[in-house]
Amino acid sequence: MKTRELKVSVKVTVPKTVIDNTDEPYFYKIGFEKEDDVVKNEVENGVEAWFDGFELVEPRIGDNIEIAETGEETVTAKLHYTVLVEIL
Repeated sequence: MKTRELKVSVKVTVPKTVIDNTDEPYFYKIGFEKEDDVVKNEVENGVEAWFDGFELVEPRIGDNIEIAETGEETVTAKLHYTVLVEIL
């Protein structure tokens, strides 16, 4: 099986209250939990994904309108992954 590595980033926006009420580093926890989702949903022929870390980013206008409409302050992070994909 031939494979190659891809770099993939996924944006996640959550209400600030969720982060404030979490005892552990929220985006690290979510990053590791989403590894399987990244393999299945973000690439074709994904074999395995590794969480590489995250960076906080400013949300753009139009991102996650349903959260913004509640008036809650939100935090957005870009989660970075290395994904191993099979070359067919």
